[in-house]
Amino acid sequence: MPDESGSLVRLAGSERAPIPEATAAGPLDTSQRAELTVVIRRRAEIPAEIVAGPTVLTSEELAERYGADPADVDLVRQQLTSRGLEITAVHPVTRRIKVAGTLADLASAFGTTLTQVTSPDHRARPARTAAPRGTGA
Repeated sequence: MPDESGSLVRLAGSERAPIPEATAAGPLDTSQRAELTVVIRRRAEIPAEIVAGPTVLTSEELAERYGADPADVDLVRQQLTSRGLEITAVHPVTRRIKVAGTLADLASAFGTTLTQVTSPDHRARPARTAAPRGTGA
C-alpha cells in the first residue's frame, strides 16, 4: 500500500512505467518473501573525461571517489531495518544494497503496491506471468 504518512520522499528518476499490455493475473500472496537490490547514489559524478578515457582508475580509486558514501549506506540500512526488512548484502563499490522481507513489508517500506501480472512476450514466446520471486526460507 502506498505511503500515506508523508514519511517517504519520491526520488526523481525512480518512477517506472507499467509493463505494456499487462493484465492482472490473480491475487498476490503478500506473505511470500522476496529479495531486491537497491542502488544508491554515487559519492560524486564520474567526470566525462574518465568515462571517455584514457584515464584509468583502479577498483579502489573508483570505489573511494565514486562508490557509495558510507553515510548513505548507513542511512539506507537504518531506514530499511526500521521498517522490518533484512539487509542481506552491502556492496559500497557498486552502490548496491540487497534487502529481503515479505512482499507486504517491502511494499510498505517503499510506498508502493505490488501486483501479479501477465504480459505478452513480444519475441514470439507464450505470455509470461510475473510476480516477485521468493528468496527461500
